[in-house]
Amino acid sequence: MAKKNIFISIIIPFFNEKNNLRILLPQLKKSLKAIKKKYEVIFIDDGSRDNSKKIIEKFNIKNKNCKLIIHKNNLGQTECYKSALKICKGEFFLRLDSDLQDNPKDIYKFIKSFKKGFDLVIGYRKNRKHKFLLLFLSFIFDLVISLFSKTKLKSYTGSFVGFRTKYLINKKFKRNDHRYFPLVYILSNKKICEVIIGHKARIYGSSYYSVVSKILFALPELVSFLIRLKFFKLR
Repeated sequence: MAKKNIFISIIIPFFNEKNNLRILLPQLKKSLKAIKKKYEVIFIDDGSRDNSKKIIEKFNIKNKNCKLIIHKNNLGQTECYKSALKICKGEFFLRLDSDLQDNPKDIYKFIKSFKKGFDLVIGYRKNRKHKFLLLFLSFIFDLVISLFSKTKLKSYTGSFVGFRTKYLINKKFKRNDHRYFPLVYILSNKKICEVIIGHKARIYGSSYYSVVSKILFALPELVSFLIRLKFFKLR
């Protein structure tokens, strides 16, 4: 169970992101200096084959409240978050991607909402820089969730999302379940909100999730998750 002396755990998985990490880390350091609550940062190297790990190790030497988890193979984001949940001590769990599409300066918006008592805070990318097809798929997904859950958030598909940690502990998450973490909160009537965040197009590298795979597997994955959540409580 999370220890409440650490307010927030910031979780950053990465896979072959050395170019992006070199830009992200100075931004992150600047944002962390403005945090008044106790925090920790957990990086997860998901089987990188470039120098990403060395960049993080050098950063962590100078930042004692940062940790690094190493996966020998590429296991995917859900496994990264599962690894982080095993060691994180924060009352709250904030996901931040390493691809520079989300800005660390928005961390304070999540902390502000957590201090107000919200259990789930979703970052809403008001001006998304994705291509049309991905935007359309996100729209369909958001519409399905909105109708199913009878909630009226602007989006349920953002990757920059924060959670009260205790509701994610001891869940049996499967591959790609990280996409549906917010449903654990939405469908159990936890206190939720959204904050407007910036969004940038990728500079280096490309997404490891193809649009084709999302078209083919997103709906079956969503249905499977909802069944497991509703009838088996993900246990």
